[in-house]
Amino acid sequence: MNASAAEPPAPRARRLAALLLAGAVALPAALALPAAAAAQVPASRPPPTGGPMRLGPPPQGDSFFRPPLPEPGPEVSVGRAPAGIEVETLGTLSADAGGTLDPASGGLPADLWSATPRAAVERLLTGLPDRMASGAARDLTRRLLLSRAVPPRGEGGPRGLTALRLEALARTGDAAAAAALADAAPAALEDEDAARAWMLTQLLAGDAAAAEAACTKAPDLLARFRHPEWQKVQIACQVRAGQAGGVTLGIDLLREQGEKDDLFFRLAEGAAAGTKAPVKGIAQPTLPQLALIRAAGRGFAGEVTVDSPAALAAVAQATDTPLAVRLAAAERAAVLGTLSGRDLAQVYRAVKVTPEDLKDPVSAAGRRKGAEARALLVRALEGEPAPADRPALLARAVAAGDVALLSGGYGDLLMQQVGLLPPTAAALAAAPAAARLALVQGRPDLARPWVDLVRAEAASGRPASRAAWALLWPLAAINGLSAPGEMELDGWLDLFGVEADATARRQAGAVLTLLVASGVPVDPARRLRTLPAPGDPPERGALPDPTLWYGLEAAAAERRPGEAALLALHLLGTDGPAGVPPLVATHAALHLSGAGLGEAGRRVATEAALALLGP
Repeated sequence: MNASAAEPPAPRARRLAALLLAGAVALPAALALPAAAAAQVPASRPPPTGGPMRLGPPPQGDSFFRPPLPEPGPEVSVGRAPAGIEVETLGTLSADAGGTLDPASGGLPADLWSATPRAAVERLLTGLPDRMASGAARDLTRRLLLSRAVPPRGEGGPRGLTALRLEALARTGDAAAAAALADAAPAALEDEDAARAWMLTQLLAGDAAAAEAACTKAPDLLARFRHPEWQKVQIACQVRAGQAGGVTLGIDLLREQGEKDDLFFRLAEGAAAGTKAPVKGIAQPTLPQLALIRAAGRGFAGEVTVDSPAALAAVAQATDTPLAVRLAAAERAAVLGTLSGRDLAQVYRAVKVTPEDLKDPVSAAGRRKGAEARALLVRALEGEPAPADRPALLARAVAAGDVALLSGGYGDLLMQQVGLLPPTAAALAAAPAAARLALVQGRPDLARPWVDLVRAEAASGRPASRAAWALLWPLAAINGLSAPGEMELDGWLDLFGVEADATARRQAGAVLTLLVASGVPVDPARRLRTLPAPGDPPERGALPDPTLWYGLEAAAAERRPGEAALLALHLLGTDGPAGVPPLVATHAALHLSGAGLGEAGRRVATEAALALLGP
């Protein structure tokens, strides 16, 4: 359940980190920290599958690259999706039109399925990734599946579209969103697969109130579907309610039906007897078994293997479980979006930290690895450090996370710390990290003052300040926080060392194509400097699925936003923009924007660029 794997730092990261360190004497010392730490943080992204190429509409007179699609469509006007779920009045079109969001509250347009056949929508919904290590992909998934929309036309399968949406949403482990959709479109619970996914998500990843609310529906679902698994759900709910007699009766009914799940029976009998000791001998619990263990308030005595987002959240919050197991589950759940920053902090607080560690937490974190180092840094930040120390601590904590962590619950936790820092010269050491964090969390509004601070410091001309701005500028430009032409591209490419290093050429070329895909003008002559030189080794890697690739291009060209969103999510897969080759992330960002989903495209490009530039 590790969140990332170690890889050697890229030449670009070493070069820019050296520049930052070289200027540390003339600059507040901790300002050099983010880039220096970035050189030690594992890269979370595989190399590109090919040399840099243009994927966006070329500037006037550029005949070297062929444009893949017409000018991007008008961006859909959407409000920010609320942190909680706001259920709005449903339209009267059909049960399949139900949802909780419209464009004003962060949803997609009501005609998002226009011209997309129903059979295609159903097929894409059924196979939608459910373990997405990307805040950008999860946000798009949530907005898409919660949007009220006119149903697609044409014949489909026997299952309702809202049932498919509910099942897909529940499989991601988003308990709050799944509960809201089920409340808005209760007919979806008449579909057994959707109801099962919804129920287990509420019992595993939902809070106590969500689980109790779901349990009120358990008797009706048991009567409707009659599968033995629903009797297991009912037993888990009875354990939550302290109904020992009902638990015993449920066990007898299951045995009469021929059920052979002896582990479940042992757990249920223990729960009825009030057993609270950690569970032994169950290393790979099924979801119903895990729901029962959580209902009984028990943990695990040793190693446990789970992989669903909701199950990871359940293990992370099982307090009577070895800390190493909880910590690994917690960070993985945070990466997948099922553990909030607040809940991740609770797990971090269980990590042993000594007073000696807190005297110099940056050095102490350097002596620890992975999750324990991050926990120590968060504990130090929560311990009200001296105001002068907080910026450097925050910068180090950001540098300790990869893109998947920063776009998920870990980043959410650190954003709470950013909110405690005013963006002034006194916090300059944290400015680059705070800006990157806010951007990857999808909050360019909160990033703006930090971007302005880094830009102003770069005007001093000091090499370290210029290097910090060079690393931040692409992210700022992608998100509309840098004016066209603000960065002198030849100087920027020189910082990358594109003339001397093949890897630097590929990285810089990938960043420039992400800029173009986001609508940022880039001089074609500057892009040509990133083309492979004679003798550069060819890039290796699996090619993307051609049906998804060209399907996304066509959906964008014909302005079919719902279809484009689904195809882009399939292309990005479980790894998200930071884990797929830059070519694939650029293609997704470009065509999401082309379909009118510019905000989603920019978030995809931001994660991909941050993976290339380093946290």
